[in-house]
Amino acid sequence: DRPELRADMVDTLFGAFPELAAKVDEAIASAPDSSWAVVVGVLGVLYAGLGVTESAQYAFNQIWAVPWRIRPGFFPRQGRALAMTLLLYAGLIGYALVATWSGVASNHDIATRAVVVALSAAVLFGVILVSYWVLCGRKLTFWQVWPGTLAFLVVTAVVIPFLSGLFNGLVADSNAIYG
Repeated sequence: DRPELRADMVDTLFGAFPELAAKVDEAIASAPDSSWAVVVGVLGVLYAGLGVTESAQYAFNQIWAVPWRIRPGFFPRQGRALAMTLLLYAGLIGYALVATWSGVASNHDIATRAVVVALSAAVLFGVILVSYWVLCGRKLTFWQVWPGTLAFLVVTAVVIPFLSGLFNGLVADSNAIYG
């Protein structure tokens, strides 16, 4: 139990949402110290990620009209879903690192902030672009997938600020029983 490390982690992760930091710190402090809980939690997150990527794989194959006979079988499909899930988690970590750096860079000039935004966009663009190649049963070229990836990036750039404002409003009204 290292309270200074916990406080540093909460400050870094939730610097943009100060009202959320106190609730997260309280939840972390009251969490059990069982390693089994961590293992079960990690496996649950991995299983949920597999479901998401499995659905995305099916959707990509439908959108790109991949015939059933050339779609991957059960085990290759599960391998692709696992690879994409791990890539998504790596992308989330990369995005969080850039976001943490943006918190540090927020007091700097406009050029530094522009670099942070460009890095965030590059991480998201890369993850979405690679997801086409990993999940689709058909060989796709960069020129086939970059317009959709760019459109997703633009929509995400518009939607995330809206959702963060909505999230702040929901968290402000939360309690210990119903989150």
